Amino acid sequence: MNERLHTTDKRVSVLKRSSVWTLRVRQVTLSDGGDYECQVNTQPEPLRRVVNVKIVKAEIEVGPDAAAHLDEGSRLALNCAVHSGGLTPQFILWYVRIDLCTG
Repeated sequence: MNERLHTTDKRVSVLKRSSVWTLRVRQVTLSDGGDYECQVNTQPEPLRRVVNVKIVKAEIEVGPDAAAHLDEGSRLALNCAVHSGGLTPQFILWYVRIDLCTG
């Protein structure tokens, strides 16, 4: 199969694993939004699928403060508010040091 990437953008790469081709874009910016097309050159006509990608600028607010000082034995409650241009995040992950917190 012919493996070509027609772009001068160093952030863009294509990975191939078996029959799955993955388009990767690092350091996404708002201008990366728009229509992306996957095309498979078949006969008599190519198969095409277009997906519209919307990039939003998300901001996170953690409170009550970024630096909390507590007495040992106290209770800690932190809130994470996501402001993402009207979109609801699918999930939020909390980490303590390097460990993922699970429910």
